[in-house]
Amino acid sequence: LTSIGQISEAPNYLVVNLGVPAKSMKELVDHVRANPKKLHYSTSGVGSTLHLSAAMMNSITKMDMVHVPYKGGGGPAMTAVLGGEVQVIVLGPAAIQHFRAGKARALAVLSDQRISVTPDVPTAKEQGFDVVVAGWHGLLAPAGTPRAIIQRLNKDWVDSANNPTIKERLETLGFFPRPGTPEQFTAYLKNETVRWQRLIKEINLQPAR
Repeated sequence: LTSIGQISEAPNYLVVNLGVPAKSMKELVDHVRANPKKLHYSTSGVGSTLHLSAAMMNSITKMDMVHVPYKGGGGPAMTAVLGGEVQVIVLGPAAIQHFRAGKARALAVLSDQRISVTPDVPTAKEQGFDVVVAGWHGLLAPAGTPRAIIQRLNKDWVDSANNPTIKERLETLGFFPRPGTPEQFTAYLKNETVRWQRLIKEINLQPAR
Protein backbone atom coordinates (compact mmCIF):
# COMPACT_ATOMS: atom_id res chain seq x y z
CA LEU A 1 0.00 0.00 0.00
CA THR A 2 0.97 3.64 -0.41
CA SER A 3 -0.18 6.59 1.69
CA ILE A 4 -2.68 9.19 0.55
CA GLY A 5 -3.10 10.94 3.86
CA GLN A 6 -4.33 10.68 7.42
CA ILE A 7 -8.03 11.38 7.84
CA SER A 8 -8.53 11.78 11.56
CA GLU A 9 -7.41 10.97 15.06
CA ALA A 10 -9.67 9.75 17.86
CA PRO A 11 -8.25 10.19 21.38
CA ASN A 12 -8.81 7.41 23.90
CA TYR A 13 -10.25 7.96 27.36
CA LEU A 14 -9.39 6.20 30.61
CA VAL A 15 -12.81 5.36 32.06
CA VAL A 16 -13.76 3.56 35.27
CA ASN A 17 -16.85 2.12 36.88
CA LEU A 18 -18.48 4.48 39.39
CA GLY A 19 -17.62 2.07 42.19
CA VAL A 20 -13.89 2.63 41.72
CA PRO A 21 -12.70 5.00 44.48
CA ALA A 22 -10.27 6.90 42.23
CA LYS A 23 -11.30 10.36 41.07
CA SER A 24 -8.12 11.02 39.07
CA MET A 25 -5.60 9.02 37.07
CA LYS A 26 -3.01 9.40 39.82
CA GLU A 27 -5.45 8.03 42.37
CA LEU A 28 -6.16 5.06 40.10
CA VAL A 29 -2.46 4.37 39.58
CA ASP A 30 -1.82 4.53 43.33
CA HIS A 31 -4.82 2.29 44.01
CA VAL A 32 -3.77 -0.33 41.46
CA ARG A 33 -0.15 -0.32 42.62
CA ALA A 34 -1.34 -0.88 46.19
CA ASN A 35 -3.71 -3.64 45.04
CA PRO A 36 -2.01 -5.49 42.14
CA LYS A 37 -4.23 -7.78 40.06
CA LYS A 38 -7.33 -6.70 42.01
CA LEU A 39 -8.78 -4.51 39.26
CA HIS A 40 -9.82 -5.78 35.85
CA TYR A 41 -9.88 -3.97 32.51
CA SER A 42 -12.00 -4.91 29.51
CA THR A 43 -11.04 -4.86 25.83
CA SER A 44 -12.46 -5.98 22.50
CA GLY A 45 -10.13 -8.99 22.41
CA VAL A 46 -6.51 -10.07 22.65
CA GLY A 47 -4.36 -7.97 20.33
CA SER A 48 -7.14 -5.50 19.59
CA THR A 49 -6.53 -1.77 19.58
CA LEU A 50 -8.27 -1.50 22.96
CA HIS A 51 -6.01 -4.20 24.39
CA LEU A 52 -2.84 -2.59 23.07
CA SER A 53 -3.93 0.89 24.19
CA ALA A 54 -4.57 -0.31 27.73
CA ALA A 55 -1.35 -2.33 27.71
CA MET A 56 0.58 0.77 26.66
CA MET A 57 -0.95 2.74 29.52
CA ASN A 58 -0.22 -0.05 31.98
CA SER A 59 3.39 -0.30 30.79
CA ILE A 60 4.03 3.42 31.21
CA THR A 61 2.25 3.75 34.58
CA LYS A 62 3.43 0.38 35.96
CA MET A 63 -0.11 -0.69 36.77
CA ASP A 64 -0.85 -4.40 37.14
CA MET A 65 -4.46 -5.08 36.19
CA VAL A 66 -6.11 -8.24 34.88
CA HIS A 67 -7.08 -8.26 31.21
CA VAL A 68 -10.61 -9.45 30.41
CA PRO A 69 -11.28 -9.69 26.63
CA TYR A 70 -14.80 -9.32 25.25
CA LYS A 71 -16.23 -9.68 21.74
CA GLY A 72 -16.57 -5.97 21.10
CA GLY A 73 -15.40 -2.63 22.47
CA GLY A 74 -18.05 0.09 22.60
CA GLY A 75 -20.69 -2.58 23.21
CA PRO A 76 -19.75 -5.62 25.35
CA ALA A 77 -16.52 -4.26 26.85
CA MET A 78 -18.06 -0.92 27.83
CA THR A 79 -21.24 -2.60 29.10
CA ALA A 80 -19.06 -4.74 31.36
CA VAL A 81 -17.63 -1.58 32.94
CA LEU A 82 -21.06 -0.01 33.38
CA GLY A 83 -22.35 -3.19 35.02
CA GLY A 84 -19.36 -3.64 37.31
CA GLU A 85 -18.12 -6.91 35.80
CA VAL A 86 -14.80 -5.10 35.29
CA GLN A 87 -13.63 -1.76 36.59
CA VAL A 88 -11.56 -0.09 33.86
CA ILE A 89 -11.51 0.46 30.11
CA VAL A 90 -9.48 2.52 27.64
CA LEU A 91 -11.90 3.49 24.89
CA GLY A 92 -12.30 6.10 22.15
CA PRO A 93 -15.23 8.41 21.41
CA ALA A 94 -17.77 5.64 22.11
CA ALA A 95 -17.11 6.22 25.82
CA ILE A 96 -18.16 9.87 25.79
CA GLN A 97 -21.90 9.30 25.91
CA HIS A 98 -21.55 7.11 28.99
CA PHE A 99 -19.48 9.39 31.19
CA ARG A 100 -21.44 12.41 30.03
CA ALA A 101 -24.60 10.65 31.25
CA GLY A 102 -22.97 9.98 34.62
CA LYS A 103 -22.92 6.21 34.11
CA ALA A 104 -19.11 5.99 34.31
CA ARG A 105 -16.22 8.27 35.24
CA ALA A 106 -13.56 9.57 32.85
CA LEU A 107 -10.24 10.02 34.64
CA ALA A 108 -8.16 11.19 31.69
CA VAL A 109 -8.03 11.71 27.96
CA LEU A 110 -4.90 10.11 26.52
CA SER A 111 -3.98 12.93 24.16
CA ASP A 112 -1.48 15.78 23.93
CA GLN A 113 -4.06 18.35 24.96
CA ARG A 114 -7.60 18.58 26.27
CA ILE A 115 -10.34 17.90 23.76
CA SER A 116 -12.88 20.57 22.90
CA VAL A 117 -15.80 18.17 23.05
CA THR A 118 -14.83 17.08 26.61
CA PRO A 119 -13.04 20.14 28.05
CA ASP A 120 -13.46 19.06 31.69
CA VAL A 121 -11.51 15.82 31.22
CA PRO A 122 -7.80 16.41 31.97
CA THR A 123 -5.05 14.78 29.95
CA ALA A 124 -2.85 12.06 31.38
CA LYS A 125 0.11 14.40 30.86
CA GLU A 126 -1.48 17.02 33.10
CA GLN A 127 -1.59 14.38 35.82
CA GLY A 128 2.05 13.42 35.45
CA PHE A 129 1.81 10.46 33.05
CA ASP A 130 3.17 10.69 29.51
CA VAL A 131 0.48 8.48 28.00
CA VAL A 132 -0.73 9.45 24.53
CA VAL A 133 -2.81 6.77 22.80
CA ALA A 134 -5.27 7.46 20.00
CA GLY A 135 -7.02 5.65 17.23
CA TRP A 136 -6.67 6.93 13.69
CA HIS A 137 -8.15 6.67 10.22
CA GLY A 138 -6.29 7.12 6.98
CA LEU A 139 -6.46 6.80 3.23
CA LEU A 140 -4.21 4.35 1.39
CA ALA A 141 -4.04 3.08 -2.18
CA PRO A 142 -2.42 0.06 -3.81
CA ALA A 143 1.34 0.31 -4.21
CA GLY A 144 2.24 1.67 -7.63
CA THR A 145 -0.75 3.99 -7.88
CA PRO A 146 0.31 6.91 -10.13
CA ARG A 147 1.59 9.92 -8.21
CA ALA A 148 -0.89 12.23 -9.92
CA ILE A 149 -3.81 10.19 -8.56
CA ILE A 150 -2.31 10.17 -5.05
CA GLN A 151 -1.91 13.94 -5.14
CA ARG A 152 -5.45 14.47 -6.45
CA LEU A 153 -6.99 12.28 -3.74
CA ASN A 154 -4.90 13.97 -1.08
CA LYS A 155 -5.99 17.41 -2.26
CA ASP A 156 -9.65 16.37 -2.26
CA TRP A 157 -9.35 15.16 1.34
CA VAL A 158 -7.42 18.23 2.55
CA ASP A 159 -10.03 20.49 0.96
CA SER A 160 -12.79 18.52 2.71
CA ALA A 161 -10.98 18.59 6.05
CA ASN A 162 -10.78 22.36 5.87
CA ASN A 163 -14.53 22.63 5.31
CA PRO A 164 -15.90 24.11 8.58
CA THR A 165 -19.06 21.97 8.45
CA ILE A 166 -17.15 18.71 8.05
CA LYS A 167 -14.60 19.70 10.67
CA GLU A 168 -17.30 20.60 13.19
CA ARG A 169 -19.22 17.39 12.55
CA LEU A 170 -16.15 15.20 13.05
CA GLU A 171 -15.17 17.01 16.24
CA THR A 172 -18.69 16.67 17.62
CA LEU A 173 -18.29 12.91 17.23
CA GLY A 174 -14.91 12.97 18.96
CA PHE A 175 -12.80 12.66 15.79
CA PHE A 176 -10.31 15.34 14.79
CA PRO A 177 -9.26 15.96 11.17
CA ARG A 178 -5.56 15.50 10.50
CA PRO A 179 -5.03 16.72 6.92
CA GLY A 180 -1.47 16.47 5.70
CA THR A 181 0.75 15.19 2.93
CA PRO A 182 1.20 11.55 1.90
CA GLU A 183 4.77 11.78 3.19
CA GLN A 184 3.62 12.91 6.62
CA PHE A 185 1.20 9.98 6.86
CA THR A 186 3.91 7.54 5.77
CA ALA A 187 6.20 8.85 8.52
CA TYR A 188 3.37 8.60 11.04
CA LEU A 189 2.71 4.96 10.11
CA LYS A 190 6.39 4.09 10.42
CA ASN A 191 6.60 5.67 13.87
CA GLU A 192 3.44 3.91 15.01
CA THR A 193 4.71 0.57 13.72
CA VAL A 194 7.94 0.87 15.72
CA ARG A 195 6.09 2.04 18.82
CA TRP A 196 3.60 -0.81 18.88
CA GLN A 197 6.11 -3.48 17.86
CA ARG A 198 8.13 -2.51 20.92
CA LEU A 199 5.09 -2.92 23.18
CA ILE A 200 4.05 -6.24 21.61
CA LYS A 201 7.51 -7.64 22.33
CA GLU A 202 7.47 -6.22 25.86
CA ILE A 203 4.19 -7.93 26.79
CA ASN A 204 5.07 -11.04 24.73
CA LEU A 205 1.80 -10.93 22.84
CA GLN A 206 1.36 -14.08 20.78
CA PRO A 207 -1.02 -14.57 17.84
CA ALA A 208 -4.12 -16.65 18.54
CA ARG A 209 -3.87 -20.28 17.51
